[in-house]
Amino acid sequence: ATKDVKTGAEGNSVETPYLLKTAAEFTSMLKNDPDGHYKLANDIDFAGSSISPLFTNTTPFNGTFDGAGFTISNFVVGEEGKASTISYKYYGLFGYIGTNGAIKNVKLDAFKLYTLRSSSTTFVGLVAGYNAGLVENVTVTNSLINLEVSSSSSSNTTDSSGNLTGYYVGGIVGYAESHKDLGIVEVRNCHNEANICVV
Repeated sequence: ATKDVKTGAEGNSVETPYLLKTAAEFTSMLKNDPDGHYKLANDIDFAGSSISPLFTNTTPFNGTFDGAGFTISNFVVGEEGKASTISYKYYGLFGYIGTNGAIKNVKLDAFKLYTLRSSSTTFVGLVAGYNAGLVENVTVTNSLINLEVSSSSSSNTTDSSGNLTGYYVGGIVGYAESHKDLGIVEVRNCHNEANICVV
């Protein structure tokens, strides 16, 4: 019972999700309701669109997103030979997925992240830099992550308070947090064909 984006009850449950048809709907609706429920109605092409990662640890995505087997393509941050001039902590389409967030049944094609890490901890993944929820049945093709790090950048470790430091990079997600009660990481049935370069 998927409802149109202009009806009144959409987004309140998995059974009545927001139905996303365009890149503009994707970015504005998810940003305005990070706890909502969403489903793609067709392929979405971000070519020519300017978009930054949508969510952070202070505003994570805690809704559900069902790609329904459709493809999202041409999500680009930065440009070839020039990393993004904006320094994010969480790179990727969703940036940060919270403990209640779920991304599933979607194909990502021709994603390109030209990213820069200087001194702060950085998380880079095409779906999300940081995942504390569920990522399932995601396929990545024809994509690239290029992360530039400064000579002073440290490798992955933790500080004296147990906080992550360094840089974390993965084709699907950069860092997947294990569920404290279950001790498992919820990244399932995913296929990645992205090239990853750290320079």
